Amino acid sequence: MQGVLLGNYRILEKLGEGGMGEVYRGRHETLGHPVAVKILRPEMSRNADVVKRFFNEAVAATSIRNPSIIQIYDFGTTPDGSAYFVMELLEGESLMTRLKQRRLGDAECCRLGRQVANALHAAHAAGITHRDLKPDNLFLIADTEVPGGERVKVLDFGIAKLAGDSHEPSMTRTGLVMGTPLYMSPEQCRGAGEVDSRADIYSLGCILFRMVCGRPLFDGHGAGEIIGAHLHLPPPDLRTIAPDVPPQLAALIGQMLAKQPDARPQPMAAVSRALDEILRTLEEPAPRASAPVLQPMPPSTSQPRLPQPQLHPQAHPPSLAQHQPPSLPQPLLRSPLSSTTLSDSAGIVSAGRAPAPASTNRRWFVLGGLVVAGAIIAIVAVVAAGGSEPAKAPISYDDIAASPSTNATAAAMTAQVEAECARHRTAQKWADLARCADQLAPLNAGLAKQLTERAAQEIKAVPRAATIEVALRANDLLRAGAELDQLWADSAVRPKLQAAYDAAETAAIEDAVARLEHVSRGDCKQYNQLLAEEQTFQPPRVAAEAQRQTKCTPAPLRCDADVLAGNGMNAYSSGAYAASLAYYEAAIACRPDPSFVQKAFVVACNLNNLRKAKTHWRRMLFPSRAQALEVCVRNGITEDQLSAP
Repeated sequence: MQGVLLGNYRILEKLGEGGMGEVYRGRHETLGHPVAVKILRPEMSRNADVVKRFFNEAVAATSIRNPSIIQIYDFGTTPDGSAYFVMELLEGESLMTRLKQRRLGDAECCRLGRQVANALHAAHAAGITHRDLKPDNLFLIADTEVPGGERVKVLDFGIAKLAGDSHEPSMTRTGLVMGTPLYMSPEQCRGAGEVDSRADIYSLGCILFRMVCGRPLFDGHGAGEIIGAHLHLPPPDLRTIAPDVPPQLAALIGQMLAKQPDARPQPMAAVSRALDEILRTLEEPAPRASAPVLQPMPPSTSQPRLPQPQLHPQAHPPSLAQHQPPSLPQPLLRSPLSSTTLSDSAGIVSAGRAPAPASTNRRWFVLGGLVVAGAIIAIVAVVAAGGSEPAKAPISYDDIAASPSTNATAAAMTAQVEAECARHRTAQKWADLARCADQLAPLNAGLAKQLTERAAQEIKAVPRAATIEVALRANDLLRAGAELDQLWADSAVRPKLQAAYDAAETAAIEDAVARLEHVSRGDCKQYNQLLAEEQTFQPPRVAAEAQRQTKCTPAPLRCDADVLAGNGMNAYSSGAYAASLAYYEAAIACRPDPSFVQKAFVVACNLNNLRKAKTHWRRMLFPSRAQALEVCVRNGITEDQLSAP
């Protein structure tokens, strides 16, 4: 990719790579400023859901106006069909890199946490929930404009939820767990469909816990074990892990880690204000006599609060890696044969039952983790298989070759494969269609060739179609139109995208007409400026149609006739007859006063300008002509000359 030009940006060198794609250093070809270019791998660009998630980051980031949100400059597809976007180039390190080096101080945690909270508050105000907040997605750069000299940049809005997006991609369907287990909220762990901004509050609480304690909230040997802890285990007592943490900060983090979303401090601006107040307390020269402690938020009235296990004051913090936690309270399960509910609190049992041994509790918890892990695997398998449609055994050419070679059997086999290919084509499952065409080749070579070419073209069109969708959502009609022109003409998605583009172009024309009409009466300069903007930033048809439907009418001349006549008299007195005549004629245009006409006539006669004199002679009232005529006669202009046609 080195040296390749993508739009206005030249690729210079590779900065890094991962499982999804590669990141390159780039430079704007004209302006010269450095950028980072993130390019999705070709095999990933053939997956429509992956491309939509990739471009979702660009759309989400550009929808938020905050200095702590990564800036996206451009997006599109490379010559080989891979999706890419251009973002600001950051110099620094991730929060995860720093956490691996040392535990952060309390003031540093508050400063960085407050910046993250402010950035996420701006995102939530724009209707966007991040849903994958973690230390790897928080980048620290030097910035002398912020307290502490460091700014946090929030990255990777790839699985963000955009409010109002009715076409939610399959990756965010109810039941599919998305996020990073160590920092996922309980509602994300359950695969709940309605995950909102309160999930980000929980994730930020997990990050703050790790910052002040130097270890994750829950740590286990697998994703299922960690997810089970988020769902069932209470957060460990932070003060037992880090006794020197201020009680206000410990209380705030504890509230943010509430299992029920309604019990967390909200909105995110409240978290920012609380961190700011704690930071001011930490930065005071002397500690306050009685520092206010944040009170737990009242339980939600809409949803019952789950009973929370209470950690014994002498108990060690729970660690899922330990084999025998001596006094770690484990969630107890409701017996299916009894309506009696056991308390989750350590040492407290309802209905007179003795507390279960620690080994029994652990077995129940491990069983719960295995159930959660099994559910996740089943969900992913269902989604990968294409939803509710039952999986069908693939048709193997080996089976066909081994079958009796009668004409009737061969025809039946051919019809079966053709029907299978037709189903894939109707469902627009192009990768399945390509595989089916391979099986069809020995039976019907002509049709197999057509289907293979169709599948290849449709797979190649996937990233371009996703680019068009994103451009339309961002109201970038120039980009959408350019990509649409390059989309395969026979693509199955082209009619839908063409209709969406036409609708967006019609809306743009209506908007341009409304703005031009607003200034089309009286201010042609502003009208021309707005029209030039439309011609620059909109497709040609938008500007042309808007100009056709609107015409600028200059406003009537605004003037002061008396001031102009006074200027004419001053110029006449000083002998500047030409200037005087110009002033008087301007005054007549402003207000056709007979006295102005008479004076203009006299000045024209003094200039011996017969043409001007004849013009004003015709405008003069008859009683005024006799007196004014004397001046013209003295200058050699007769009445016959003035009256001649």
